[in-house]
Amino acid sequence: MEIPAFNSKKLEDRLLKLSNEQQLLFGMLCCERLLPNYIAFQRDTGTGDSGALRKSLDLIWLVLEQGQPARE
Repeated sequence: MEIPAFNSKKLEDRLLKLSNEQQLLFGMLCCERLLPNYIAFQRDTGTGDSGALRKSLDLIWLVLEQGQPARE
């Protein structure tokens, strides 16, 4: 199976057809997938704050699950 070349315009067109909540979910799933790489980068370079990123992602998941803004 051949993986198609990345096409930013096609992705944008597809994302614009999604609701705001679905767009946020797509972005969250991308962040979750990249988080292990960010943690490795932080470990290797001694820079960054994966804890703050994890907390932010958790808050956004809470908003998506509850359907209302989180208070904190």
